[in-house]
Amino acid sequence: PIASGQNVFVHIAENTADLKVELINMLGTVVYSKAYAGKTESLLQIPCGDISQGIYLVKLSTAEGQTWSSRIVKM
Repeated sequence: PIASGQNVFVHIAENTADLKVELINMLGTVVYSKAYAGKTESLLQIPCGDISQGIYLVKLSTAEGQTWSSRIVKM
């Protein structure tokens, strides 16, 4: 669980080019989105201070069509 005011950090195993990060609530609404052009750093920070309590999906997608997702709980 993520406490109020905290952020989510996602570690990328290797530098990936053209990465898109989305935070999606359980209704399917994208509440955060950021695109990284070119090589991305290995540690991404997703701000969660302004989102409501609930369950969210963190989705990462590359330009090549690869996706990764994980659920987080905001307390």
